[in-house]
Amino acid sequence: LFMDEGMEMEDVDIQRVKYIYNIEELKDLVRGSLDTYFGLQEGNENFFENLQVRKVKSGDEEAAKVVMDMFYLPGAGTNRTNLQFEFTEADYGIFKEEASLKDIKDVVAKLTHFRLLYQLTNTVPVNTATNMECYSWDVNQNFDFSNRNHLILTLQMDKAYCDDSSVFGNFWGRYIWLHGLCIVFAFASMFLHVKYIFDTIKSFNNMKDKYQKYRDNVRQKKYRDRLNKILQKNKGSGAKDLPARLSPKKISSSE
Repeated sequence: LFMDEGMEMEDVDIQRVKYIYNIEELKDLVRGSLDTYFGLQEGNENFFENLQVRKVKSGDEEAAKVVMDMFYLPGAGTNRTNLQFEFTEADYGIFKEEASLKDIKDVVAKLTHFRLLYQLTNTVPVNTATNMECYSWDVNQNFDFSNRNHLILTLQMDKAYCDDSSVFGNFWGRYIWLHGLCIVFAFASMFLHVKYIFDTIKSFNNMKDKYQKYRDNVRQKKYRDRLNKILQKNKGSGAKDLPARLSPKKISSSE
């Protein structure tokens, strides 16, 4: 699709390298890649994957674009260090059909390297063994001209999930929501355990206060009984029984 039709493209971790020795080969390869990429908008019957072009918003419209980053040699007759250009289906820039090989050579001769970025999405049926229903691919064609006598093309492919809604929808469809439900119940159980501990502490403090009041009442009754006995023994001296409401503090001071 982006390098050679005969090359194996199964493993994204394998770096693919191609050597280009003439301008015509470069032009044919880039134009072929652009034709294939933009042709996906009309259908992809020729591929097993359900590949689609990822369109970029431009104002109120969406359009398919291929971004080309060019990096210039120092002293190449320009103040620029790099330049970005966007290819569209109607404009292939320096690789348009009527462009001469000399025009392309003059541009490439000023560069150290350049790259083209193709953005794709791959939709996968729900009941397959894959983890997600939609993958986003960024495919970079990196052209290195540091050797100055040939181009070295390397292909870099980065895969990611399309968006959060796709991830969530696929997780829900594959019963991963059960794990989320278990987490919710686990947090609810932790909350109830903590609440039970605090309720137990509160009940213990209430019982402790009631017991303390009971002990105070018993102690107060003992003091009154002792004082009444003392007063009864000293009845001849004219002392009278203290009232029942007398506090323990007053009783102790009387003693």
